Amino acid sequence: MISARTAELALQALASAWRRAKLNGTPPPQAWQVAIAELSAVAEGSPERTLPAAFQRLMTPSEAVEEIAVQEAAARLGITPRAVQRRIGRGSLSARRIGREWLVRWPPIERKEAA
Repeated sequence: MISARTAELALQALASAWRRAKLNGTPPPQAWQVAIAELSAVAEGSPERTLPAAFQRLMTPSEAVEEIAVQEAAARLGITPRAVQRRIGRGSLSARRIGREWLVRWPPIERKEAA
């Protein structure tokens, strides 16, 4: 038996892997759905083994999301590449790092900036 905290961490890891699979155009393995349902039941302390709403949203086709280079994001936003990097650093732009390059999620996710 695993703890609720361990189940939550495993769910977070599966959600991240699921998003990466969708971005790469690879369908996530069917076995993941079973694992997600079982982990969510443990995390919530519920005997029901249903797919959480967050994963149901991941499974449905959504608007097209692309990842673009910092320079392209700067051009689209009308700001400098350094300004894009600062926004990534403070979390107001969603991006991931691959090697030395950053890929910015487009269209950007609206996030509140820290004051």
